[in-house]
Amino acid sequence: MKKIRKIVALALATVMMMAMSITAFADEAVKTASITINGVEAGATANIYTVATVNDKNKIEKSTWASSYPVEESQTIEEAIVSEEMTAAQVQALNKNFTDKKPSAVKPAQVATDKTVTFTDLAAGVYYIDITPAEGSSTVYSPMVVVAITRDGNGNYEAVDKTATAKATTDDLEKEAKDKLVYNGQVVDFKITKTLPNHVTKFVVYDYTTNLSSLKDVKAKVTVEGQDAKEYTFVEAFNDKNKDNRFALDLTDLVYDGTDFVVANAGKKVTIEYSATVADPEYNEFKNEATYSTKDGEESTPKKTEGFEARITLEKTGLDKAILPGAEFTLTKNGTKLYFTGKNARGEYVYDTSVTSTTEGATDTLVTDDEGLIKVVGLDEGTYQFTETKAPTGYSINEDIDEVVITEDMDDYSVELPVVDPTLVKLPFTGGMGTTIFTVLGVAIMAMASALYFATKKKATK
Repeated sequence: MKKIRKIVALALATVMMMAMSITAFADEAVKTASITINGVEAGATANIYTVATVNDKNKIEKSTWASSYPVEESQTIEEAIVSEEMTAAQVQALNKNFTDKKPSAVKPAQVATDKTVTFTDLAAGVYYIDITPAEGSSTVYSPMVVVAITRDGNGNYEAVDKTATAKATTDDLEKEAKDKLVYNGQVVDFKITKTLPNHVTKFVVYDYTTNLSSLKDVKAKVTVEGQDAKEYTFVEAFNDKNKDNRFALDLTDLVYDGTDFVVANAGKKVTIEYSATVADPEYNEFKNEATYSTKDGEESTPKKTEGFEARITLEKTGLDKAILPGAEFTLTKNGTKLYFTGKNARGEYVYDTSVTSTTEGATDTLVTDDEGLIKVVGLDEGTYQFTETKAPTGYSINEDIDEVVITEDMDDYSVELPVVDPTLVKLPFTGGMGTTIFTVLGVAIMAMASALYFATKKKATK
């Protein structure tokens, strides 16, 4: 019986030892980490590369491609892994190493869904994340470093799950013109807004002008959200494709101070305001595009704004549908008479604010052409009123011409104005056959009346 008890006791002790050993083995199992990156647009592809790992002596072991990573082999994790934020110079150096060495990814590429990507089963270490935008996207991602290391309860370093946000520069540049209806010589105010890019060493805004005055040396008011406005100056930035209409506004100091990133500005809205003059005497239109660049040789998708002229075509006819050339009119805008210096090559009267009654060759008279038309172009917002001053022969003046109101929200800036003249009542010409007959009859009647008068008087006397 005693032997049986000893055997049972020994068996129980063995089971307990085995159970304790299993727990110990479990504790000694190598933990792995997962890294999740948020803020990644759907369809973007992320790759992960090992920058450094932890060896069994709690020392950094850098990958051969990542020699510029700012940690020495002799440093401990506690001394070295203090922040995932590197200086601009360190980031540039690591990015150059990556480009030059072309390391292999440690895990398969992940395509973002629901604005996130996740890598699992990673050893304790430092990882370099490179994200390629989705096809057709203009979002620019800055490479980032994630440190997936922590210390356990026994003071040993181990893997830890990490979540980070992608350092992305979203293509949210917007451009607008304060006036869409313009005329030649008009000064137009422009505004560009953009979220300041994150972790970049370049930020330049480019402006492409068509039918606008040069932006060379033009001052722009630049305001960063929550800060006072500053003044920056456009410079010429011509290239083979754009030989005379590309201008640059260098705002790099808002994101990079020459030594390090201006992290405090990352993600803030910047507003750029400036003016240019419409320089298109023929069509009174302009086109303007803006882009930005955070890398040499790369620009974002252009954002375009345009300005257009309004035009009025007066069509002069009679009640009989006849085309009436030679009719004369004056034109007012908001009650003020307009003056013109003749027609352009297309036979149109061009509105020019600089032309007044004292301008040489100026006239306030508009005349219908051989097709009975008066075309006035280069108009902007306002109320326009034509007044007929001379009707063609055989027709009377139309004194009830509709006014034309032009606004920016019109669907069509080309307005047609029909003007119909009534036909004059045709009277006999002075001295014609009709007047002769009436004259003869009148004289005869008067003679008969006189004879009758005298005959009656003579009879009464007798």
